[in-house]
Amino acid sequence: MIIDSESCVNIVSIILKKLYLNIVKHDRSYKLQWLNECDGVMVTKQIFISFLLEKYRDEVLCEVVHMHASYLLFGRPWQFDRKSKDDGFKNKYFLKKDGMAYTLTSLSPRHVYEDQLKLKLKLKKEK
Repeated sequence: MIIDSESCVNIVSIILKKLYLNIVKHDRSYKLQWLNECDGVMVTKQIFISFLLEKYRDEVLCEVVHMHASYLLFGRPWQFDRKSKDDGFKNKYFLKKDGMAYTLTSLSPRHVYEDQLKLKLKLKKEK
């Protein structure tokens, strides 16, 4: 999961369709330009994603696109709805949902590297 304060949308990777989630047709298709250097990516589908991070449970409406950087990218809409505040120095996000306060911390660089290796091996096996 990536939290990106520069993104104006919440995005989920099309890869998650393998989970047989209820992806629906977007009521107003549009083009996202920043995801690649080509002509952009058409957003034609969306989905409500439910997830759990330790004690923090949430459901977020996301656009469905081809993306390899992450499975979930939460932009300003999610941050605004959760009244999140980030501490760039400590690399933590503080937010509120349903009257509860939560602190989200990022993975260490070592954990990120290990996760990327696992994903790379998994993709290699699928090919």
